[in-house]
Amino acid sequence: MGNSKLPFLSFSNLPVINCPGAGECLNYCYSLKAWRYPSAFFRQLQNTILMKDFNIIEQELIKVINTNKFKDVKTIDFRLYVDGDFKNTNDLKNWMNLLKDNSRVNAYGYSKSLNIFKQLIDQEFKFPANYVLNLSNGGKFDYLKPIIQRQSFTRGNFTAVNGTKETIRKQFKKKVFICPGLCGSCTSIGHACGNNKIFKNLEIVIPVH
Repeated sequence: MGNSKLPFLSFSNLPVINCPGAGECLNYCYSLKAWRYPSAFFRQLQNTILMKDFNIIEQELIKVINTNKFKDVKTIDFRLYVDGDFKNTNDLKNWMNLLKDNSRVNAYGYSKSLNIFKQLIDQEFKFPANYVLNLSNGGKFDYLKPIIQRQSFTRGNFTAVNGTKETIRKQFKKKVFICPGLCGSCTSIGHACGNNKIFKNLEIVIPVH
């Protein structure tokens, strides 16, 4: 698990086929652009196949966090889905239960599969305290955002807009946080998107790329 370009653990699967909430975002999906690199495509494909037996995923994560690199680390940052998304309630529940059992893992991510989150919320499923959700835009289920936003595990909106870092602020009449684009470089205290205290309900905005 991981990506050599990212300063934290991560997991991805194939976009589109694993993105039931994909809508307008398909017009600017950066994950599809990454397919010009065969290694990126085949890593996502491999993980998509492995998700059919989640025990393999679970064993690999436990193996990684117990290596010499991480065994003495109190909090391990983990971006859940750099590419792709939760495909169904079973996948979402499996990930959330795995995080419950591994409290050292501080996971965060972005999702447009809001219908799936809504289904588990309706079932009164208890989400883990070590997972933070960002509500990205451009999905078919954006109308569910007000419901998901009320959940304790939801940090807030992560919005992709047309423009540059210099022009974005003029598009908003409220305070926003501009994502620098290079994940892991935004603040000196860690990932803003994974911080559900300091950045709670603060809209994070990124130029479409």
